[in-house]
Amino acid sequence: MENKSCCAGKETASENAAPENKAVASNSCCTPGSCKTDGGGCGSKKCCGTGIKGMLLGGLVMFAWLSISWMLLPWHDATMYSFAEPAIVGKVIDDNAVTSGIYTVPANGSMETTKPFAFVSVFKDGASAADMGMQLGKQLLLCLLAAGMLTCLLSKTKQGCPVLASAKVGGIAALMAVLPNWIWFHFDLPYTFVSAADVIISVTLAGLAISKLVLKMPGCCASKKKDGGGCCDTKKPDEAKSTSCCG
Repeated sequence: MENKSCCAGKETASENAAPENKAVASNSCCTPGSCKTDGGGCGSKKCCGTGIKGMLLGGLVMFAWLSISWMLLPWHDATMYSFAEPAIVGKVIDDNAVTSGIYTVPANGSMETTKPFAFVSVFKDGASAADMGMQLGKQLLLCLLAAGMLTCLLSKTKQGCPVLASAKVGGIAALMAVLPNWIWFHFDLPYTFVSAADVIISVTLAGLAISKLVLKMPGCCASKKKDGGGCCDTKKPDEAKSTSCCG
C-alpha cells in the first residue's frame, strides 16, 4: 500500500542523503518527534491538539500581559495627554467630522504646512465603560489568533532558542506595524516605544510559555557544545556544527 504520509518521501530522502546533507534534511518538518510524524502525517489529531493548546495558552499569556500593561502599569498613561478644554475640542471635532474614521490636519495628501499637525481617530458614537466587555473580547480573539500562528512557527523551529525566535517575531511586528506611525504621522516617541515594547514583550512571553509547556522544547542553553562553540540544544555534534547556535 502506498504511504501517503507527507513525510514519507522526505524521511526516505534523509536516510539516503550523503552524510554532509543529513543535518539539513533532519531540520525538515519530518524531524522525529515533530507532530507531523506522531500519528501518521499531516493533520494528525496530536498535531491539531498541540496547535490548539499553544493557541489557548499563548493567547491567554498575551492577553494577561496586555491587561497588566494597560490597567496596572503607568507607562501608557504617562505617554498620553488630555486637551486643556476637552469638551470644546470634542464639539469642534463632532461638528466637523462627517463620519467615524481617521482624520488628519492638514488633509491627508496635502503638502500645506500647518501648525499643529493632527492625526485623529474619530468614533462618532462615542465610547463608554459599557463597551469594555466587547473590546476585551476582541482583544482576546486577536491574542488567540496571534498565538496560534506563533505556535505554528515555533513547532518548525528545531535549532536555536525558541524564546529569542519569539522575540524576533515580536520585533518584526513592532517594526512594521508600530514604528511607521512615528515616521509618517509624528506619533510621540515615548508612546511609540511603549507600544512597540508591548508587542515584543507579549509575543516573547507567549513564546516562552508555548515552547516550554506545549511544545516541550529545550531551553536556549540547556547543553553546551563540547567544542567550546557556545550553547546549543542539539544531540548530534555534526548537526550542531552545521547550524548557528541561538538564532
